[in-house]
Amino acid sequence: MIRLKVEGMTCQHCVKAVREALSSVPGVDQVAEVDLESGEEDSAS
Repeated sequence: MIRLKVEGMTCQHCVKAVREALSSVPGVDQVAEVDLESGEEDSAS
């Protein structure tokens, strides 16, 4: 599991954009959660 801090997210559209961008990265098998309030993202590779 990898946790990233994502700054600048202000709405659910931002969350969707981050999720889609990370899902397209080679080696990222699953984007488990993108949290708007904490600005954190968990993914598995």
